[in-house]
Amino acid sequence: MTSIRFFLAFQVAVRHTIGTFMPGVDPTAASGTLRGFLWRQIVAPSFAGSFFFLLSGYVLALVYLRDGQDVAKGRFFAARFARVYPLYLVTLLWDIPGLLADRVARLGWAAALGKTAATFTAHLVMLQAWYPTRLSGLDAPNWSLSAETFFYLCFPVLGVALWRLSGTQIWIAAICLYGGGQIAVWLVQPHLQTEMVMYRPVLHLSTFALGVLLARWRALRAERSEVEPVREWQANAVRRLACRSAAGEPVSGALA
Repeated sequence: MTSIRFFLAFQVAVRHTIGTFMPGVDPTAASGTLRGFLWRQIVAPSFAGSFFFLLSGYVLALVYLRDGQDVAKGRFFAARFARVYPLYLVTLLWDIPGLLADRVARLGWAAALGKTAATFTAHLVMLQAWYPTRLSGLDAPNWSLSAETFFYLCFPVLGVALWRLSGTQIWIAAICLYGGGQIAVWLVQPHLQTEMVMYRPVLHLSTFALGVLLARWRALRAERSEVEPVREWQANAVRRLACRSAAGEPVSGALA
């Protein structure tokens, strides 16, 4: 999982920086060729974000739900804040001069200051992904942290509810979440701009929830393997095979 995370994180980094470091590259120029296809695989896919949402639900569930107790909300939110917000705030402050300069050139000082202040405030409270066409502008990739904040708020309730499922309930819930998520996107897509569909946190919640279910399934598998004891005849068979092999004897007939 760590190796997959590395390659997808690298893809995200390339996707968001290729215009800066390779300004002459136009991935859409040869859209009908093999080169165009390969470029689209590098810079266009959005499945990396979905993978990280899935991974977030998976890791949080294993860390905070494994003991079967309710989530200690104070400790949970403090840990999330300490892990995410300080560096996030630095990126916002770092990006303000560029955004302000661009808006001053287009709108003048008064309008630029007002719009930039509104944008900065929306980012401070992690709301930019809810209305990206108006509130985005600072460090564009951080929309995913706005979505993650929404997931964190849902996790103490949603995560605990999903963790109580077992057996076929997990598979039924997984099918419903995946199907429901796809249907939701299909229903709203004709009525919203592309950015609103791509970034709206509620449309990614099902992916996060599937990560929680994946962690629950893995935990149940681990519990099942731990509670199945090794039977006496199995242990004796392994010992006999080991002893005969160590003594240089053939293992045929070792179970006799």
